[in-house]
Amino acid sequence: DGTTVGLAMKVAVAAGSVRRFLVGDSALQLLDVLAGATLERLAAAEHLAKPGEIVLDPTAATLLGCGAFVSEWRGGDEDPLNFAVIEGLPFLADPRPWPPLPQNALDEAAVRPWVLAPIFERARGGQGDLWAELRPAAALFLRFTGIDYDASEAVELLNRYIAWVLSVVNRYDGYLLQLAVGDKGSYFYVAFGAPIAHDDDEARAARAALELRSPPPDMAFIQTTQIGIARGRMRAGPYGGATRRTYGVLGDDVNLAARLMQAADNWQILTTARVAQTLQPSFVVEELSPIHVKGKSEP
Repeated sequence: DGTTVGLAMKVAVAAGSVRRFLVGDSALQLLDVLAGATLERLAAAEHLAKPGEIVLDPTAATLLGCGAFVSEWRGGDEDPLNFAVIEGLPFLADPRPWPPLPQNALDEAAVRPWVLAPIFERARGGQGDLWAELRPAAALFLRFTGIDYDASEAVELLNRYIAWVLSVVNRYDGYLLQLAVGDKGSYFYVAFGAPIAHDDDEARAARAALELRSPPPDMAFIQTTQIGIARGRMRAGPYGGATRRTYGVLGDDVNLAARLMQAADNWQILTTARVAQTLQPSFVVEELSPIHVKGKSEP
């Protein structure tokens, strides 16, 4: 229709050791998770980067030494000025592509826990490329704290918590699409309405949120939860390349749900007025004062 869209990207690079966890429930879903201080520095570098910039964390900047053209040094409220904005390198790194993937290297039993059940069935039936669509869906973001990812028991605690989360989400036909962990707060994203739609996806998201808000007593190590819910028209489908693809549900209301999560008080569930109207009178809803969130000009 002649519309021009401007795209921009920013890049953050961090170097160091990380911890790698395998968490979830093999009967429902497994997730590969990275954690540790390096990921925290990566997040800090990303927050300091502006569109079009490449920002290195202190460790990556030190490893490059004089091998990078640094235009500026930056730091945040809690960080000294040791994050480097680079303009280029005096050399090119040697390419190291992944080796070719062997055909049929994994059997279905090994692949199944890593792929959402509806996507797995479609892909097995040869319909893996037919899933890109625009559809209404509800997004739930939940941030939690209480796990020290450098502690020896971190993997056991995270695995127990995420397995419980999956059991709750599965009961309402939701799908956990993203999990990110960090000592300053971890979060996950659950979609309701994609890839499988229901007439009451907002209610399913709300019921799941009410359960997820307060973990059971044997998970008292979870210190806080904050939840945001929004619903709208979203782009659902696979994305990626020939060697790695995943299923995503993306859209403006997904971003809004994440902003509401960030704005929520501890143990609070925030949602949009449109979702709240759909939930009444089956749910007790309290109207709050309008708030401003990043990416929205109106409250």
